[in-house]
Amino acid sequence: MLSDPALTGLAPHQLQHLSETLAAKGDTRRGRPPRLTFADQVLATVLHLRVNLDAEPLAVLFSSSRTAITAPC
Repeated sequence: MLSDPALTGLAPHQLQHLSETLAAKGDTRRGRPPRLTFADQVLATVLHLRVNLDAEPLAVLFSSSRTAITAPC
């Protein structure tokens, strides 16, 4: 599992708390919705920073595209 503490360095409740803390309250974005959920975006960022994974392997792990991984939130 990608959110395993051995990979993220965070306990499951810490990762959930991080996602909840970073989540925008009442987000009113327009346009196309993101391909990854916000929680997956946070997880991908944590994996990128902790394990030094580039966009290509992250895209494969999240069954997404490189564009979805590198697109700004």
